[in-house]
Amino acid sequence: MNFKNHSPEALLSELKSAVLTERQSTTRVLHLLCEVEARRIFGCHGSLFDFTVHELGYSPDAAYRRINAMRVIRDVPEVEAKLESGSLSLSVVAEATRFFRAGAGSRARAGEGLTES
Repeated sequence: MNFKNHSPEALLSELKSAVLTERQSTTRVLHLLCEVEARRIFGCHGSLFDFTVHELGYSPDAAYRRINAMRVIRDVPEVEAKLESGSLSLSVVAEATRFFRAGAGSRARAGEGLTES
């Protein structure tokens, strides 16, 4: 692609449009992954993660981020708009899910020794 003939304004406008399209495409991928998981149509792969890596060609890290983000937007729909706007990234959502899981485990362990009096 050659953008040398684009004016600075046209170049920036096209870049912003491409970024928006990329974010919308990402959320579309997340919705499609959600449906694949719901229907359990991983093909010969034993898990959505293996399917995402081996069939779709994502790196393990990229697959992890997308699967975690997919589950978050399934459970917390408001996050989708934040992903599309760019105020949240896939990396931030993936880290947040790790934090929430660790917190849930800590709360469960803290409550294990509690009994009713």
